Amino acid sequence: GQLPEKGIWQRRTGRAVCIPLAHMAGGAACYGAALFLILCCGLHKGIYTNQYNFESAVMQFGLGEGLCLDIRNLASFKTSAPAFESMETESVQSTVGTFQEALPVSETLPMYIDKQPFNVYYMTVSGHSVYAFGNNAMSRKNKDAVDAWCAKKNLSFSEPVRAYIAANLELEKAVDYLVKTLEEKGIADDTVICIAPDHFPYGLDSDASLGKMPYVSELYGYPVNTYEERDRSRAIIWCGALEDYEPIMVDTPTSSVDILPTLCNLFGVEWDSRLYVGRDVLSDALPLVFFGNYDWKTDLGHYSTTSNVFTPTDENAVIPEDYVEQISGIVRNKMTFSKSVLSHDYYTHVYDAASD
Repeated sequence: GQLPEKGIWQRRTGRAVCIPLAHMAGGAACYGAALFLILCCGLHKGIYTNQYNFESAVMQFGLGEGLCLDIRNLASFKTSAPAFESMETESVQSTVGTFQEALPVSETLPMYIDKQPFNVYYMTVSGHSVYAFGNNAMSRKNKDAVDAWCAKKNLSFSEPVRAYIAANLELEKAVDYLVKTLEEKGIADDTVICIAPDHFPYGLDSDASLGKMPYVSELYGYPVNTYEERDRSRAIIWCGALEDYEPIMVDTPTSSVDILPTLCNLFGVEWDSRLYVGRDVLSDALPLVFFGNYDWKTDLGHYSTTSNVFTPTDENAVIPEDYVEQISGIVRNKMTFSKSVLSHDYYTHVYDAASD
């Protein structure tokens, strides 16, 4: 597809935008148990952020111009209900320190749909464990649809895997409802949706340690024995104006820390790449994903600290001299930076210095 221009959404004026769907893929599977959905409309009128971590920065988009909500959709296992009708209501503490009711998409849309520009942050846990039809309301509710789909595709998944798919089907319905409403309101072409998972479905297996994930392996379609194999997932950036174009598939290694820099680029936000651990995935920056045990993966291959072995993606590729040492050094620095940001309140010092 055609690569997006820098700041393409910032300059939107109602015309169709020649930018395909940016689809960021860290691997071949789309399997997160919880997903974050950020919905932005009309924010090209002047976007800024005053925090650098992903969750806080997203909440600041459009602040002062539109509506910012933090809505967490929690499903109760004690009762079932028709689609998009409120489950047994629970309270959760939001990221901005207030309490919000757990409400479905149909009840939250009226809060902001006519208050443009808006920015909305959803966290859905309707796809969370446990994965069994007997004690998961979401799995039970969508059981027939998943069983019919498995029969049509000639798939013989176990009950936990089918229950997992059934629970996550609720998000599919919610996004479908959301997009249709945006289209009915005539603002789908000026709305950007970002969907990203936050972890692998560890609730599928009782142990969930490497090499002991039979149900996760069944779901993925291959044995899961490494962090790199475990954490393959998808992130999606979508705008209604992109529907007539072929999608951009970003197949280089990408992780959640890359989402904010990529969105900043697409929205034309001025940002300093030195202050971000991640990268803009549409740039020529080094594609790098790293894990808590310092394993890492680039476009050239995957390195395991446990075995001290580098496995090239392409056996015929030319690997630069001292490549493993160089990338391992970058990973160590990024890990140190990430920890120091929290332990030393780094960005407070940055802002204080900038305001002097």
